[in-house]
Amino acid sequence: MHTRPDALGTAFIFLALQIMGTPKGHPKSKPFIDHVFNFSIADNKLWFRNYQITTIMNDQGVTETKLVEIGPRFVLTVVRIFGGSFGGPTLYQNELYVSPNEVREGDLHRIWHMVEPH
Repeated sequence: MHTRPDALGTAFIFLALQIMGTPKGHPKSKPFIDHVFNFSIADNKLWFRNYQITTIMNDQGVTETKLVEIGPRFVLTVVRIFGGSFGGPTLYQNELYVSPNEVREGDLHRIWHMVEPH
């Protein structure tokens, strides 16, 4: 994972390690790697890609290792990250996020002011 100095990057790295990290020596861990997860932060959103490591023999008989995107892929807009499961202290809050209700409310106010007699 790539470390970022901002609050979203720091909070996400901590959460990803806690959620997806396998403890060293865990009985169900496997000694091989055949998938790569890519987590990127762009546009204040978390982008996820899932790749499989494949080996292919080319026309010259040389084995090549390639990444093939197998999905799923998704983008998350982080609104708030809590310290607990469904509550607790706020670790991160997206100040740029505008809820759909606020957007609709703003649209209604604009429409109302357009039809209101002056």
